[in-house]
Amino acid sequence: MTYAHPLQADINPYLRTPLVESVSLSRLAGCRVFLKYECSQPSGSFKSRGLGMLVHHSVNEAKKLGYEQRPHFYSSSGGNAGYATALACTLYDAPCTVVMPVISKKIMQQKIKATGAKVILHGNNIQEADLYLRGLLNKRKEEDDFNCVYCHPFDNPVIWEGHSTIVDEIIDADINISKLRAVACSVGGGGLLNGIVQGLLRNGLTIPVIGIETEGAPTLQKTMEKNQVTHLETFDTVATSLACKYVPQKTLEYCQNYDIRSVLVSDKQAVTSCIKFSFDHNVIVEPACGACLASIYFSKLDHLGLNLQPDDAVVIIVCGGSSTTFEDLHEFAISLA
Repeated sequence: MTYAHPLQADINPYLRTPLVESVSLSRLAGCRVFLKYECSQPSGSFKSRGLGMLVHHSVNEAKKLGYEQRPHFYSSSGGNAGYATALACTLYDAPCTVVMPVISKKIMQQKIKATGAKVILHGNNIQEADLYLRGLLNKRKEEDDFNCVYCHPFDNPVIWEGHSTIVDEIIDADINISKLRAVACSVGGGGLLNGIVQGLLRNGLTIPVIGIETEGAPTLQKTMEKNQVTHLETFDTVATSLACKYVPQKTLEYCQNYDIRSVLVSDKQAVTSCIKFSFDHNVIVEPACGACLASIYFSKLDHLGLNLQPDDAVVIIVCGGSSTTFEDLHEFAISLA
């Protein structure tokens, strides 16, 4: 694919999202709870920041190196990461291939195809899809085509840099930073958590970061318990976006040197929180996001020693997700009853 138009350096693959105080959640928490609406990103999730920055960075680097064609981006994903990559590629007229497990939700297959990306269904899980994708990349390189980019869903410093912009926006918002006591986010592979810590450190802040997982996908907690990167082989959670085998070495380093606190919630609490949130705020999010919301709906922050006062503030990253409908949430709720 040749350049359809000159690369515009000011094209931004992600949006500046609202930071809104929630009256209902503040009442429950006994402090001021602010929601960072990452669900309003183009892809419906925070992934637009990290994967979008990776696409933007790679296109610029290819141009600097004198490539006449834009890079071909390759993603293995069951949903949000692949969708964010594909959408970002549309901004830069860059080709994109997404390999998805055959069990991926039809709604995500359709959304990714609608961007113009090539979708390949292969394997019964993300590991098998990723192995196939890497084979495609190796074949391209054997053909002396090095202008291709592997888009890992979370383990890449450029992705973390993209996610770190969330913190810049929080600081720029109308919030008293001196009263900010914690930032809470869901944790799957740790990319979002890494970005938040990176953003806080860059801005000279040492505010605790609360990493929230479901009980059936405790990758971060196991890593913290063992004080080493720990690979999980099996998962049992409806929050499939959190089912990542490991968190990166950088996440472990942050756990060792920064104030990271781990919280586990049940699948039922995550799904119930999604439903409550839909009624309270008229927004549908997937269970992976519901896990973070459960920290407020089910008072999970009370046991972390934060000693929150009424004028203190907590930011909840509403990470979003594009694969879940309201009907899905009710089906989850019935199955978990």
